[in-house]
Amino acid sequence: MSSRSGKVIVAGVAIAASWWFGINFWKPLVLEQLDKDGNLRKDYNYEKPEDELKNWNDLKQKWKAFENPEKNFSKDDKLSLEHLKERLEQNKPKD
Repeated sequence: MSSRSGKVIVAGVAIAASWWFGINFWKPLVLEQLDKDGNLRKDYNYEKPEDELKNWNDLKQKWKAFENPEKNFSKDDKLSLEHLKERLEQNKPKD
């Protein structure tokens, strides 16, 4: 591969990655702020992520549960796992 084509490929990948990460990072923030300001169109419905963390303590708890799952599950984590288990059972293919 020549130097020129390598630069074009790297530039293309960088542009595509920047666009994708920019959309996925900024879209929820912009939509949330528009909703708070009351400027979000009424016909546009967006879903908030179910597992969105509310504060830093939630993040710390999730990290502790990741490090040592046997000791550090909170009630919310257990409920979340039960909810996930129910959804998986509902979506299981039927024979």
